[in-house]
Amino acid sequence: MLEQYTSKTAHKNTFPPESLKREIYRLFVLSNLFHQIFRINIEQKNGITLIEWKIIESIFHCEGVTASDIINFWEFEKTAASRSIMRLEKIGMLKRKVSRADRRRYNLFLTAKGRRMFAELQNFKEYVFQDIEKHLSAKELHQMG
Repeated sequence: MLEQYTSKTAHKNTFPPESLKREIYRLFVLSNLFHQIFRINIEQKNGITLIEWKIIESIFHCEGVTASDIINFWEFEKTAASRSIMRLEKIGMLKRKVSRADRRRYNLFLTAKGRRMFAELQNFKEYVFQDIEKHLSAKELHQMG
């Protein structure tokens, strides 16, 4: 009975097809390149890790956000994110305030130093994106939104 639903070419094709493998590989390569560019230009020059950058960026766009919100959105490991938040607080990039709604939680805010770091890193990120986008077709740019 299931034979009618079985592809006649099932034995010839394997999953994933080569076309998907190429797309996944391209994304993997681009992701690694971006991470290397970030690591060289941000981590080594400013001492800020990629997780710390995402935390700074998240707080900039939503002052008062909680660590849980950031962890859930970016799917960070709790311990890595907590360590990064404590380090950012220690180096003066952010401050924590006890939540009025739930005294067990902390709201996160950027300090002036944190806002300056955001501006610097955001400018670099935009520069990298513009450089990458120069090599994309109009169709690819449209697909990205």
